[in-house]
Amino acid sequence: MRSKRPVFYIIIITLMTILLELCSYLAGRVLQKRNIFYQVPQLTYIEYTERVRQMDPLLGWPTASTLSDSSYYDHTGSRIIPSFPNPDLSSSCISLYGDSYTESSSLNSKQAWSNLLSNLLSCRVSNYGVAAYGTDQAFLRYEKNIYDSSSIVVLNHFVDDIKRNLMQHHGEVFFMKPRFILNTDKDGLDLLPLTLIATEEEFEKFRFAPKDYLQHDLLAPGAKFGPELLSFPYMISMGKLLFNIDFQTRLKFNRVRGEYYRRYYFLEEPLLITTMICKKFANLAQERNQYPVVTIIPHFHDFEYFRKKEVWGYEPLISSLRSENILVLNFGSAIIERYESETYREIYDKNEIALHFNERGDSLLAECLADFLGKNSISFSERLNKE
Repeated sequence: MRSKRPVFYIIIITLMTILLELCSYLAGRVLQKRNIFYQVPQLTYIEYTERVRQMDPLLGWPTASTLSDSSYYDHTGSRIIPSFPNPDLSSSCISLYGDSYTESSSLNSKQAWSNLLSNLLSCRVSNYGVAAYGTDQAFLRYEKNIYDSSSIVVLNHFVDDIKRNLMQHHGEVFFMKPRFILNTDKDGLDLLPLTLIATEEEFEKFRFAPKDYLQHDLLAPGAKFGPELLSFPYMISMGKLLFNIDFQTRLKFNRVRGEYYRRYYFLEEPLLITTMICKKFANLAQERNQYPVVTIIPHFHDFEYFRKKEVWGYEPLISSLRSENILVLNFGSAIIERYESETYREIYDKNEIALHFNERGDSLLAECLADFLGKNSISFSERLNKE
């Protein structure tokens, strides 16, 4: 009987290992669908090359064909502003740059806060927001838009942009983007252009191992801070996930990016890079005789975090911008001052996974920015007089 015990234990251990592997695999597939584990894009090389052909060579997107949609964009590249639909007849007083929260991608043009702000100020507010943009792309779009003659230009930083500023691509293989990195002296930024894949063989390798081609993408799948790759043995893949910063963030407060705003998590310091991008924006605006404003747009979970911690997860960025004498509006605090709520969930679109603002939320953005500009009108006047 004793001689059979080792065999019995080996069988039990083997069965338990197989069971754990199976459970780890099934759990990993569920997490893969939620983009916690990397999901290899199902895209052919022919489809990829066609999308590359359409890409904006500097920004990645929007493509020329997208901008040609006259029902959504006017000829300046702004989203249609129904209150002032013809930019040739109504000069723009303010221009907004940013991502989908600036664009108001979940709302129609009349409901978008750029149009609501236009009504409040009785002047055209141009909307150059583009879905999935980082702060880097938003700045580059402003830099490229040399015909923007607005008196005030606003760079809206959504909290997730701190991650996008560390990326060279955005989830899909054709979603390539430029990326700023610190130069060797760390007193400025160097721009890395779009990374494009030359051959079909490289493309197939890239689909499964993006980090091998995106050396400066700290959040590429398989990179140090990027999503984990689901591979055998699956128990080890699940174990690695527990040490992943992005997954730890989701466990604490989903989508609160406080960790990304602290200097000690990354060698390249995303806080410094984001601050320097905003500084480049402010300096360029001043060269163009425009008044620069930087805002920070919170996610719904940032309000939850603030209620529990009494501090914003992105507070380090506010301090960093102010130390550079950049005028900054924290939409989180401004909304709380203007609109009291227990959760703030009701000002976000409950039917949407991305949780963009609904019409009430966008109206608050418009009201808060209008109030902020009014309160700073003296400093605006002083600045314009000096120029």
